[in-house]
Amino acid sequence: MLFSSIFFLYIFLPASILLVVLGGKRLRNILLLFFSLIFLAWGGVSNALILPASIIVNYFAGMLISRSIGSRKARIFLFAGILFNIGLLIGFKYLNFFADSINTIFYSSAKDGIHLKRMMIPLAISYYTFHCISYLIDIYRENITVQKNIIRFSLYVSFFPKLIAGPIVRYNNMAEQLSSKKLSLFKFAAGAERFVIGLGKKVLLANTFALLADKMFAMPIAEHSLVTAWAGIISYTLQIYFDFSAYSDMAIGLGKIFGFDFPENFNFPYIAKSIQEFWQRWHISLSSWLRDYIFAPLSIKSRNMGKAGIAISLLITFGICGLWHGPSWTYVLWGLGMGFFLALENVGFSKVLKKLWSPLRHLYVLIIVIFGWVLFRSDTLEYAKGYFHAMFGFGTGINKYAVISFYVTREFHLCLLIAIIGSTRFFPIVREQYSKIMSRLTPKFGGAIDTGVLVLELLGIIFIMVSSTMYLITSAYNPFIYFRF
Repeated sequence: MLFSSIFFLYIFLPASILLVVLGGKRLRNILLLFFSLIFLAWGGVSNALILPASIIVNYFAGMLISRSIGSRKARIFLFAGILFNIGLLIGFKYLNFFADSINTIFYSSAKDGIHLKRMMIPLAISYYTFHCISYLIDIYRENITVQKNIIRFSLYVSFFPKLIAGPIVRYNNMAEQLSSKKLSLFKFAAGAERFVIGLGKKVLLANTFALLADKMFAMPIAEHSLVTAWAGIISYTLQIYFDFSAYSDMAIGLGKIFGFDFPENFNFPYIAKSIQEFWQRWHISLSSWLRDYIFAPLSIKSRNMGKAGIAISLLITFGICGLWHGPSWTYVLWGLGMGFFLALENVGFSKVLKKLWSPLRHLYVLIIVIFGWVLFRSDTLEYAKGYFHAMFGFGTGINKYAVISFYVTREFHLCLLIAIIGSTRFFPIVREQYSKIMSRLTPKFGGAIDTGVLVLELLGIIFIMVSSTMYLITSAYNPFIYFRF
């Protein structure tokens, strides 16, 4: 079930809000857990049963670790819990990938080698396993207190706004909120506004770029030219940002509607001036998770190696990051590429970057990110290789604008302009300047202007909601990139 679907918007979400409000303080967590499990089961009941099993195992693993803190048993229970979670990921998401890789390397015939039954990857398994792993590690590190209430723990793991694509919320960020029973009208209004803005970013912007990106990446590589290759990857660069950041906006908004505050997950990553800064702005909850639970332990182990140890730790961390995104070598190479440039900056290139003209630093980041997205989007390494050739002008396709002109309409140009501006801090700066101006005005005059602006904002939100709804009703095309991860 997608947030950007008519069923979710006009049936599931209103029903969940209504019942949670009517259920009162005592039933809030139970009802939210109930709706979260329905949300997950919508994508397949059989695979949805894996989540309750994971919740039960991790709940008791957390209890055992908590009771054994300071003894060797705590480490054993932690290791067993992590092994269980990683085993789930490998068993359901990566087993076929490993088998196929072994067959490619060691067997010349397709009939030989390892042949396993193809399984559908359970919805959200990458996210809830990361939630559970961090929960167990934080108990072991004594950063948090174990949750003894299984309903609250279950809701932490499975709360539907953050279930499919994050943000990856640490338990300590939700612990007190799970105990709170208050629903705030102010939070509800702020959450609804944030949700609608995210919906507009997804439906009106990301989907527009997705049409062209999907068409270009569906073309046989022999038909690609310089024009089609760059049109495809620029569209995809905008699509993935507005698709994913929109989902985070909707998730954060939904959290507020139900009384929860989630951390921000994006902070204008395309304005970064280094790859390190890019990862401080892109999918912030994932990059901080990787830093604290993978990179930090690895760098401690390799600290005697100096900068070389840090470089190796970064490569391993981002190799895992790539593999986490999907069972494909294209993801692994994308992650290793990001790790390579992070390591390069760490060993001294960052000092060189700081001396460069600011626009050149932006260009450096955009080039690396855009070329990285080629790997991320390509289904095979062979296709990515051919796509790179086309981007450098070595493609064999006809270099004509007519190939993409069907998709590059007036609406596309408008969305492109809004997307480019929206990828920068233009709108936050306008809001900051507005606040400064308002602070200098008299309360009476300023209040009148504020009222007018609030009315315009409300009309804008209504316009986005109506436009998004009309799009969803009239179009069957509504992809979500991270839904498959």
